[in-house]
Amino acid sequence: MRWLIEFVGVRPDPQTNEPLPTVPHGNGKSVTIAQLGGSTFDIQMKREDARNLAKISRACAQASLHPTADTNHARLEPPDLASALCIAIDHLETALYKPNDVDLWKIVREQEELRSRERAGDNQPTPQDSA
Repeated sequence: MRWLIEFVGVRPDPQTNEPLPTVPHGNGKSVTIAQLGGSTFDIQMKREDARNLAKISRACAQASLHPTADTNHARLEPPDLASALCIAIDHLETALYKPNDVDLWKIVREQEELRSRERAGDNQPTPQDSA
């Protein structure tokens, strides 16, 4: 989740946890939405969503480093993750997929259909696959 949040363009300030724009890593090994033709998350126009994403990113980083029980770290509950995921997916839809004429839900349905055929032992391409 933390990587997805950074991918769309939000990271927490190390001191204040306020949202900051993601900066690609100097080694050139990071990937951002801008590198794929999308626009980064507007942390000024969508301030509350950006704060939520920054908070979740920080909580994920802390939870992945050590147990957070009995600490002053922000609690990370499933509804918090779901909310952040919805914000990130909405941003991907509006800032990357739609401008590039990509239908995420169509891709997911096609992948699910392909997986279902594989499980059923039917690896034959459908007419859409050959088009």
